[in-house]
Amino acid sequence: MSLTKLYQRLWLEWVVALDFIRSFFEPVMAYHFGYLVIVKRRYRRPWPTRLQDGTVLKRGDKIVKLHMKLFLPRLRSGTSELSHSRYLFSLLKPELPKLANLLRYDPAWRDFVALTGQSHIVGRFTEQAGFETQAIPDWWRLVVDIMGRGAMLLSDPSWRCLVKIVQPSKVRPPQECWASRDTFLKHYPSTSEELPTLHHLFYLK
Repeated sequence: MSLTKLYQRLWLEWVVALDFIRSFFEPVMAYHFGYLVIVKRRYRRPWPTRLQDGTVLKRGDKIVKLHMKLFLPRLRSGTSELSHSRYLFSLLKPELPKLANLLRYDPAWRDFVALTGQSHIVGRFTEQAGFETQAIPDWWRLVVDIMGRGAMLLSDPSWRCLVKIVQPSKVRPPQECWASRDTFLKHYPSTSEELPTLHHLFYLK
């Protein structure tokens, strides 16, 4: 590897590391409704990301980062990864049309270019929800993997789940999902102008 390529590689890793550090301040820009947590972010990667509908994300673009509330109703039926994915999707499904209305009608959210999330359950059900899947860049995949396994244990706090998540081969690698604003709004056409009631992440009600 040449010195130029090594420098470029180290620089990209440094930029991603800074974005990781910045993410610790996400809670001050985070809101939740139902089981969904939404965070106002900006696209910080030094390279553009092209989505399937032709949208190109550039550094500085406004994006919405999606999370789920950590403390969820306990998963009781099924133990397979598919069952876990189906369970989480069933919790999020009612919230996504409300999120579309927020992006469509609320002036504070209209200028966001895309939505994104990272999880082990990205795949079949994520695509049904209107998102496309992509690989997570480099070492950040390991961080998402560790956090995701912990979240699985929170939704199913059993010995069976604990045994599963400590085995690397038992959980699929995490991926990230993306949807442009236009694609997301087309997937969830408006049926009313009702907006979700947003609570700050630290509002515990």
